[in-house]
Amino acid sequence: MPAAAAELARLARLRGTAPAWAAAGTELVEAGRIEEAQPALCRALALDPADPASWSNLGFAHLQRHRAEASAAAFAHARRLDPALAEAAVGQGSALMLMGRLREGAALYEERLRLPLFQPPRRFDRPDWDGSIRPGATLLIHADRGIGDAIQFIRYAPILRAQGMRVLFCGQESLLGLLRSSGIVDAAFGYDDELPPYDMHAHVMSLVHRMGTGLDSIPADIPYLHASQAAKDLWAGRAAGLEGLKIGIVWAGSVHFRYDRVRSPRLEPLLPLFGIPGATAVVLQFGQGRDDMAKFPLPAGTVDWGCSLQGMDNTAAALGELDVVISSCTFMAHLAGALGRPVSVLLHAGSEWRWLRGREESPWYPTARLYRQTAPGDWSGPVERLRADLAALAERRIALAGN
Repeated sequence: MPAAAAELARLARLRGTAPAWAAAGTELVEAGRIEEAQPALCRALALDPADPASWSNLGFAHLQRHRAEASAAAFAHARRLDPALAEAAVGQGSALMLMGRLREGAALYEERLRLPLFQPPRRFDRPDWDGSIRPGATLLIHADRGIGDAIQFIRYAPILRAQGMRVLFCGQESLLGLLRSSGIVDAAFGYDDELPPYDMHAHVMSLVHRMGTGLDSIPADIPYLHASQAAKDLWAGRAAGLEGLKIGIVWAGSVHFRYDRVRSPRLEPLLPLFGIPGATAVVLQFGQGRDDMAKFPLPAGTVDWGCSLQGMDNTAAALGELDVVISSCTFMAHLAGALGRPVSVLLHAGSEWRWLRGREESPWYPTARLYRQTAPGDWSGPVERLRADLAALAERRIALAGN
């Protein structure tokens, strides 16, 4: 993609037409080269101010730098030119939610359901839930994207059940055991399972809108997920021999997520978090991200649990043995937050609306602390701040133990 962006930018300079600059700007946004994308899109719009796609892409360029007001204005202009442009509605909704205008933004964000990226892996034959509470009725909630989304928004299930509704879940197989052990839904099923009768269905991310959530009414009672007793027994005592502050670390998310290269710091920038005096670093990384350990050997004393994490129930029990979890914007951050575990979240400059902007805390997860990039692509700042906080915490633990 970077090569394609560079070639399109070269052609745009040669041809000088609106479509050429628009194509270059679009590709540059996708490649994360925002400082180059914005002038290319502005050039395209100077030549053709009636192009809704260029206005929408300009909105996404602003959004990736948290210029939410400029982003929302660009998306609104795109929608005036083309009211059917779902991408612009989704983008405007994201910008508004980033600003904290959850109700207004979540309503627009529902337009994502018209986009192929957000289609569920199976069809559901009952009506969409309109948000009306119907005691005695059965609502099927299904995951429409990643595991982190399901973990974050399944929090609404106990609220609905307390109002007399029966709630089922359909989603990723790795989540089912944890949801069952938590008792948060009446029953949980995989995508390929035969489903019992239900009255209506809802995408799990749509619950923010359907429940009318505002910034002042985010349900944040934690923990709302709990590992099973069997998983707890399996992990009990695993951390007993580890010295000092026990810090779990994850540095990469799923490579299938289109912007993981931007949101995941990978291992190298996080090396200062290993070897903190009075602390033991525990690797929680699994999957393709583990390849980094071959390139950057970790200090002696580092413990590796990454290969032992199988499913969310097992992983939840492992997190219960740690003092702090460090993660980028991946499901591990959501899991730790939902379990009520202290979690430090490393966020890139264009982090998603769910983390809001300019805040060090999260209204979704009271035990979370947010460490944000101040310069796009540069993880040194947030990692340095996090290391200082962890070192101070480790020192306090040592001082308390000596008293």
